[in-house]
Amino acid sequence: MWSNQSPWDFSIYDKATPRCPPSGATPAQLAALAWENQVRHEKIEHGAFFDAKGVIILAKQGLQSSVGFTLVELQRVNGTLFSHNHPSGHSFSAGDIVLSSECKLVELRAVSPDWRHFMRFKNGWPSRPAILWEQKRAEPQAKADVTHEIRAGRLDPRYGTWEISHRIVAQIAAKFNILYQREPS
Repeated sequence: MWSNQSPWDFSIYDKATPRCPPSGATPAQLAALAWENQVRHEKIEHGAFFDAKGVIILAKQGLQSSVGFTLVELQRVNGTLFSHNHPSGHSFSAGDIVLSSECKLVELRAVSPDWRHFMRFKNGWPSRPAILWEQKRAEPQAKADVTHEIRAGRLDPRYGTWEISHRIVAQIAAKFNILYQREPS
């Protein structure tokens, strides 16, 4: 609980906030949930692409803050679900969203010890330049808003970078009519 927060309210950052049970409506989502539980506490990034039947068609281990794929590998993953872990706990990077757009993914997911993030694309995919432009446009406002929340005592400074990351992605999603959700898990 932070200083101006009611003692009866939980923020999404409070460890006592009820965790959301995982939901998986499709075979790909169910397979991704099982895989995510294996990698969510890893200190380096792992990524996996799942086909509609839930079969992993490509999985790799990366570095602390990224996992890379070759162009040849990415040619095999159009229309799949991609999940990866974020050891930092942050939401998606602009690069994650660009990858989703260029591979025309049906769903993008990231998991960490405390969070699950996902995006589902409803009406096509924005272009790389459009995504990067919106990220550049949203970042200063997200930083200013979070700084204001911290100074007003409504957000613990320890969570500032997570909140900035989340707000930038939420703005990109809103701009392009992409379903985006962050949930404690």
